[in-house]
Amino acid sequence: MESRTTAAKTAGIALVAAGLGIIVQILGGAEEYPDIPPGAITLVVAGLAVFAWRSRWSPAIAVIVAGFILIGAFLTGGTGDRLSAPGNLGQFLGTVLQMAGVVVALGAGIAGLVKAGARPRVRK
Repeated sequence: MESRTTAAKTAGIALVAAGLGIIVQILGGAEEYPDIPPGAITLVVAGLAVFAWRSRWSPAIAVIVAGFILIGAFLTGGTGDRLSAPGNLGQFLGTVLQMAGVVVALGAGIAGLVKAGARPRVRK
């Protein structure tokens, strides 16, 4: 069993933070989220999986999930609207937390995969 790299730990924590950002947005009054927000659940579960799974490939989960969330954030108008209107502090800070978490998770996931690929393989 391999140990988790710092990049994988960072990616896992960042995904959980991004999921919490969605919860903060909802508590701040963002109305476009469903009663059970699948994005928050996906981010938290993926973050816990990346953090708990000791594999050289666990950062790939962070890259895939963060990539999809980031693409979705740019395709929907709500993210830009909340970031451009800091008057509603809960929605603004929740969106900042979500986007920061997703960007950090993406970067840390890529770094973790690069580091995993750079390790010499020992054949037995």
